[in-house]
Amino acid sequence: MKTFVQLIKGLSLTVLFSSLPLMAANVKVGMVDLQKALQETKAGKAAKASLEKEITSRRTKVEKKRNAFEKLQQEYQKKSLVLSGDARQKKEGELQEMAMEIQKMMQEYDVEMRQKEVTATKPIIEGLRDLLPAISKEKKVDLVVEKNAGVLYAVDTTDLTDELIKAYDKKSK
Repeated sequence: MKTFVQLIKGLSLTVLFSSLPLMAANVKVGMVDLQKALQETKAGKAAKASLEKEITSRRTKVEKKRNAFEKLQQEYQKKSLVLSGDARQKKEGELQEMAMEIQKMMQEYDVEMRQKEVTATKPIIEGLRDLLPAISKEKKVDLVVEKNAGVLYAVDTTDLTDELIKAYDKKSK
């Protein structure tokens, strides 16, 4: 989602800077906070809840594996003095392998969850973007920029975010 939002920010800035000559001609500028819109639409809230549920499930699996690892590590530390060199080396190898498995599992989950986040949010963001031309025409806005795309100051801008959220929720019923 962050990568997609950054792409939108970059495109918004490109449009803004390529349109600077037009601004001299009294152009009405509108702003949209796509991140807020994504988080506050019903579909966005549902996607977030679904992702959080999956993240919680994954964390539980990792924690179980981590707890098992810690238990084995404690047992090893207690018995390491009485184990033979070969047995100690074998246990250390098992512990190292288990630690690597946990790390790999966490990395795979992280990548998978980012992919799921993009998959869940991309259609919502596209739907929001599809509604912008109609809302802009209705509000007589000539140019719309993403609020979080590096805009530090803007005079007389119209924030279309709430209108966009309402229109998206209405459309997706």
